[in-house]
Amino acid sequence: MNAAQEREFDALVVANLERWFRGNSRVQPGAEAFAGAASRLRALVAERGLPAVPPCGRPEAAPELIAEECAPLERRVLGPLVADARWATPVRQLLKACLQPEFRRCRDSYRERDTDGSCRRQQADKARGRLSGSPCVDCPYWLELTPDQHARALRDGWAGERDAFESDPELYLPADFRALRRLVRAIASG
Repeated sequence: MNAAQEREFDALVVANLERWFRGNSRVQPGAEAFAGAASRLRALVAERGLPAVPPCGRPEAAPELIAEECAPLERRVLGPLVADARWATPVRQLLKACLQPEFRRCRDSYRERDTDGSCRRQQADKARGRLSGSPCVDCPYWLELTPDQHARALRDGWAGERDAFESDPELYLPADFRALRRLVRAIASG
């Protein structure tokens, strides 16, 4: 990462964390806590490297970062925040967004129906608890589709009343998360 990419990476990580905390916590951490988490994540990414984008195309599916592998990485990014349980979920999602390899086929979990016909990922509380809203953190649509195309795909697969999506599309398809995924790809592509 060059200096400009480092600044953009940190700014996008902070934006994602601030949004997550606005939606999920009454008490907001200070700017130093956000900046520290971003800096530690950037250092970890620099040390481990980003998954390479295969030159001949991405695989149909890619392995997820498993809990046993993710836990020590989470602790490193959390640093002094490790005792504050509120940080675990967004940090785990950031790690997965940065370190899981890309794949070609969407798992369609943003529109999977439960037995009652609802989709838990399309419920506001579930989307609020995810940095990526309704789609997976590693969904290929973040990279392959424009924001309008991605919104149309989500809207077309909506399980309930579309008014929920229409009233707060940023909750379900956050632009700051899209920007982070695209920056990670640009850095990985060299």
